[in-house]
Amino acid sequence: MKNKFEKDLESKIESSKSVSKKRKEEIYRLFEAIKNSASVPFRESEFWKKHGHLATPGTHMRTYREIAGWSQTELGQKLGGIARSHISEYESGKRSIDKDVAKKLAKLFKTSVEMFI
Repeated sequence: MKNKFEKDLESKIESSKSVSKKRKEEIYRLFEAIKNSASVPFRESEFWKKHGHLATPGTHMRTYREIAGWSQTELGQKLGGIARSHISEYESGKRSIDKDVAKKLAKLFKTSVEMFI
């Protein structure tokens, strides 16, 4: 049985017009892997063991942003006025996410700061 968060997540993903079907499937797979590993530290999880080489702080940022249905500009505004170009650079791995931004992301998305460091 799905909890409220899972139902809300599914609703947001399905109603998003800007996320491709392939990306939606990828988001569902990532979410399930993360959910199934929630009881252990993230870097010790099965998800990390299987996908750690692909799972970067930037890809987590992008996934959470897309689930929320926000543009890069909207996320930047919610983080206190970070430029869209910086959000893009974080997501692509061209710019490292600093600790202050990682803490804001964790609070905003109600997840571990580890996801973004």
